Amino acid sequence: MQEEAHPPVPQSETEGETGRRGGRRSRSRTPVGYQVCERITEFLIYGSIVAGPWLYGATEPWAVWILNGAGYLIGGLLAAKRIIRVRTDYVPPRWESGGDQADTFLAQWKGPHWLTFTMALLTVLIVAFTFVSGVNARATFNVDEQRFDYHNYISWLPHSYDKAHTLFLAWSYVALAFYFWGLRDWLLGKTMRERHPRSGEPGEEENTNEMETPGLPGRLRQLLWVISINGAVLAVEAILQRMDGTNKLLWTRESYWGDSESMFGPYSYRGNAADLFNLIWPVTLGLWWNQRQKRRGTAGRVGGSPHTLLIPCSMLIAAAPIISTSRGGALIAVAGMGVCLATMLLSQRRSTWLSRTGIILMFAAMAGLGGYLGWDKLVPRLKDIKMDNWSGRTEIYHNSEQMAQDFPLYGSGPGSFAAIYQLYRNDPNEVWQAYLHDDWLETRVTFGQFGFTIVVLMMGLVLARWFISGGIAVSWHFVSVLWVAVSSCLIHAKFDFPLQVYSVLQLFLTLCCILFCVSRRAWTISP
Repeated sequence: MQEEAHPPVPQSETEGETGRRGGRRSRSRTPVGYQVCERITEFLIYGSIVAGPWLYGATEPWAVWILNGAGYLIGGLLAAKRIIRVRTDYVPPRWESGGDQADTFLAQWKGPHWLTFTMALLTVLIVAFTFVSGVNARATFNVDEQRFDYHNYISWLPHSYDKAHTLFLAWSYVALAFYFWGLRDWLLGKTMRERHPRSGEPGEEENTNEMETPGLPGRLRQLLWVISINGAVLAVEAILQRMDGTNKLLWTRESYWGDSESMFGPYSYRGNAADLFNLIWPVTLGLWWNQRQKRRGTAGRVGGSPHTLLIPCSMLIAAAPIISTSRGGALIAVAGMGVCLATMLLSQRRSTWLSRTGIILMFAAMAGLGGYLGWDKLVPRLKDIKMDNWSGRTEIYHNSEQMAQDFPLYGSGPGSFAAIYQLYRNDPNEVWQAYLHDDWLETRVTFGQFGFTIVVLMMGLVLARWFISGGIAVSWHFVSVLWVAVSSCLIHAKFDFPLQVYSVLQLFLTLCCILFCVSRRAWTISP
């Protein structure tokens, strides 16, 4: 009986690639253990992003520890993947493979690796700073008795006036650091279809800088879909909850304020909800725009353009900050719409007037939906901005400036603002604030100039990353909407406290991680 012929198996799938790593031949067949780690990491990333807002915004310790647990697991899986790579000489195909598979140390550092090293160093510094502040605490604040229990400490090292809260934040920052680097490692990996694309297969175009609109890799595209769909469901729930008039979060438990107007969706404070939606809708819009540009010119078929679902999703999510009646959230949402509209019209300057008109009408529908459902209640609050001094924040800012002067170098300790603010009130009858309503100033107060500088340097690396070659090549149209999302949160952080809420901070770091993975063009090693 004649033996059935089989097509030859590519050498890269069996014997490994010809390149060497550390003087040894590197294998390219993915180890089973590595595949398992990748799958579990993907599940944990999606689960964290989806669960965060639904756990009442992750504003309570039990919810924070659930997400922290996911972060620790992601970090453990990242370590396991690193061990597998070393023990098996496996070099995973990545979007920055030009640098990863370089033969010499000098060749690697001509690429984006110095950025990665710098960001990793700053991550270790900020986590270590928080831990040292907690361990070397000046005092522990006793909430029940409202007094400080003082400890011996080393004055020239970072220290805190609220040991318990600082250590709680330190463990949370460890989990978020693991999440950030685990997400980055996963995003830069290529899927099986991207490693071996079939010619003519839609959506599998090579990601190169010669293309006018580079296609998004599969993992990044799936992540953005998860964020977008979850955001749309959250927006629907929040809008229905507001229309119902209930004062219970998710119709299950009372909000912190017990007021239906102050809360929105699963958040007791409408400003935090507005911040979350302002992070999501530009991403949803950018995903739709990228998929639309890639589909242009291809043969249409029924069910072949699922990205059109992103249009109503982006409209609902963008309208949510206005409907929430958060003054800052609504103003930033409208400003963001203007920037995104200008960006899209600029990219379509050579298109037909019909195409440009359609884009304008889409943005008009976004603003119109928000105005129709939330304008009546938002207008009186906008008129009262000067009358109520931004809800008494002028007084908070004045007191906090004195706090920043008293703790100039290392601050009062991460998370210690609520404990020490009482000492700076001019009148005992003043409200004892738990948050400063200015994350920039609160970072200066609690982290000091030393910690504040580290945070600013990290943000600078994230925002500048696209201009340096290497990583996932994306167009300026796509990265601009990510900048809008991140910038909206940073601007609102000047007047509120979005980055003090775990779920908002985690989503913010997710977008920062995406920005730290993308570039204007891929990097290759010169022969």
